[in-house]
Amino acid sequence: MTADINMGGSYQVVNLRAPVASGEALRQTTNITEADLEALTDGSDTDLHYHSPAFSVYMSADMTNIAINTTHTVQFDTERFDDGNDFDTATYIWTAPYDCRVLFAYSINFTSVDQGATRYEATFFTSNHQYAQRFNSNKFTGDPFYLPMTDSIVCEMDEGDTARIIVYQTGGTAQTDLLADAKWTRFGGHVIKRF
Repeated sequence: MTADINMGGSYQVVNLRAPVASGEALRQTTNITEADLEALTDGSDTDLHYHSPAFSVYMSADMTNIAINTTHTVQFDTERFDDGNDFDTATYIWTAPYDCRVLFAYSINFTSVDQGATRYEATFFTSNHQYAQRFNSNKFTGDPFYLPMTDSIVCEMDEGDTARIIVYQTGGTAQTDLLADAKWTRFGGHVIKRF
């Protein structure tokens, strides 16, 4: 068992072990300073909790009349939070701060969908892999007003790897928009394991 004791600017870590033959508990103490503690916690907190980056972002403006037959990075330019400051709202990209596994999730809402398009795609686009989902809109008898797409994935990322969401419309007319509403179009992630 370990106990952390704050002693006015320095900390004492006390390790209690199982009783020894004499019936007494073996007690081992180690004094560490605030600087030692910051080195253990990367300076971000003072209670030895594990720092685990997380983010949640959304679009502040619609992406209108997206061009067909080309990829578009979804413009997540507004943060709800970004623990770790790893999401760039200028490039719409999250960068892994270290080797890790990350749970990503997104929800996007296409509006003014074109029934004449062959398909719509939304993709988790990472440095190592792409994870796509497709929807064939030509099965409709008319233009649907909304087409929501959601997905989640656990990705293994190396330090410096990036992740973003891209969309693609194959064929049809450039009439489709991505709705900027934090309820419908959002992207988030959380580091669940660090290597």
